[in-house]
Amino acid sequence: MAETLATAFDARRIHTIMVSLVVTMFIGSVEQAIVSPALHAMGLAFHAPGAVSWIVTGYLLCATPGTLIAGAVSDIWGRRATLIVSLAIFILGSVLCAAAGSMAMLVAGRMMQGCGGGGLLAVPNTIIADLVAPRERGKYQVYISGTYAFAGLFGPVAGGYLANTLSWRGVFWVFVPLAALAVLAAGRSLRGLPPPKARRRFDGLGAALLAAVMVCLLLAVHALGAGAWPRFALLLALSAGLGFAFIRWEMSRRDPLLPVAILGSRIASATSAVGFCVMAVNASLAAYLPLYYETRFGFSMSAAGLALTLPLVGIVAGAYGAGQYMRLTGRYKLPPVAGSMISGAAYLGLAAGGAALRPEIYGLTLLAGVGAGSCLPPMLVALQNSVPRQLMGVATALQMCFRSVGGMMGVAIFGLAVLAPKPGTWGFELFFTGSAAVLALAALVSALLLPERPFRAMAAVLEEAD
Repeated sequence: MAETLATAFDARRIHTIMVSLVVTMFIGSVEQAIVSPALHAMGLAFHAPGAVSWIVTGYLLCATPGTLIAGAVSDIWGRRATLIVSLAIFILGSVLCAAAGSMAMLVAGRMMQGCGGGGLLAVPNTIIADLVAPRERGKYQVYISGTYAFAGLFGPVAGGYLANTLSWRGVFWVFVPLAALAVLAAGRSLRGLPPPKARRRFDGLGAALLAAVMVCLLLAVHALGAGAWPRFALLLALSAGLGFAFIRWEMSRRDPLLPVAILGSRIASATSAVGFCVMAVNASLAAYLPLYYETRFGFSMSAAGLALTLPLVGIVAGAYGAGQYMRLTGRYKLPPVAGSMISGAAYLGLAAGGAALRPEIYGLTLLAGVGAGSCLPPMLVALQNSVPRQLMGVATALQMCFRSVGGMMGVAIFGLAVLAPKPGTWGFELFFTGSAAVLALAALVSALLLPERPFRAMAAVLEEAD
């Protein structure tokens, strides 16, 4: 059976599958970046500029728990079906947004987009883990990291262009043909992917409790970003209480949505912590680094925006280097340890204010990107390497979920820091880049605590077939 599957999914077939998955991952990566430039126009169109934050928050409220649910569902009903359904829901949400006649309808459409968008990153990364042995995933890392970086560069430019030349509705219409193409590509290339070997029941109540936990947590982050401390404390406490109830329920289930064995694993804890810290810094730098460049170093708006490409280039280089290291050595712990140290040193260099020349500034931000890129791929591979195929989807989704929450939490906290001290002062500079260094240190400690296990010799589907 394993030999038959190996023949069916040879290197050429896997490359074809990777190309189809790249389209889906691009949609999931570019979604927020392409919508953000048109938010102001949406608020003006419906005479509700104060409600535009819910266009972003509504998506995240559904996409974040949707990520874990999509991962769990793919373990039960299969990757191909879950991915196609996720894309179909995303298309429906895009049409609803594009045709919205009110702000309420637009936010509802965004929430539907989020319900589908939750699976657009977790499921493709799970499929890669199914088909490619852990040690060999470095060959395909350039696809993944390059897609994320291109989305970060392309999204704001495309969103601004569509909003200015067509209308803000064009931002949503463009997703329809893209997602339809992804459905056709995935439907065709993933045909023959083995279904899950072990059938389990879907834990509906567990999914509802998990969604409630994540919604309360995200609303708490939203309140934090707005400086509403009492509401933040209340929602955070409610999220913790619901989380306790969720864990108690999962412990009593024969077929839990999120097995407690994963949550209690040292590998899951360490990889989730590193992903959380790295994404907290990355998302914050993407949001506020131009302001830092402009206020501290006197960059023009165009020069500051252009300088954002360097961390993205660094992330691609770091991710590719980490992938090659894993492929050549069969180990995964050194890249996140070294990457955290490199990023921390780069942030401390910026915080010290010693970089007064543009080449030095560019070099430090490039190194920060290299360090971050070195951390993320090994964390995902390490977690996937530690679980059986029947839990691969939910484990992958757990990693993606922690990255998402880390990014949102980082933007909220750094946003408060940007607003509190006056930009251009030492307080802003110290908090902004110094806090990034502290988060890099936290990532380093978590990476040092990560157990290192030998890589599996085969891809998950071949191992399961044996």
